[in-house]
Amino acid sequence: MSQELIINQNRLFTCEITIENNESYYALKTGERLVFGIKASPMDDGYIIKKEIDRTAVASDGIGYMLELSTEETDIDAGKYYYDIALRTSLGELLTIVDSSVLTVECSIVRSDADD
Repeated sequence: MSQELIINQNRLFTCEITIENNESYYALKTGERLVFGIKASPMDDGYIIKKEIDRTAVASDGIGYMLELSTEETDIDAGKYYYDIALRTSLGELLTIVDSSVLTVECSIVRSDADD
């Protein structure tokens, strides 16, 4: 399943990631991680951003896991990128949760480093 995502340049970004498994929610087991990656092109070798989320990042509802990108991490050029999310098992296997999807970084007009 693909899902478009929009973030703002130079802004804190948070979202909850939930995994549904046979009409119930999946909880990460010991040694498992969610891997969130952003690339300029799906075929690129290197990541612009790569975050791993373990089971300690449980959302306040107790179901999903929180992804947080800092203002430094979102300090990238506005434009079109690609992302996906995978589950890395304790055996090192990668299972796709969100297929390669469009991620748009929107330009921020007011920035924290702007003069008053």
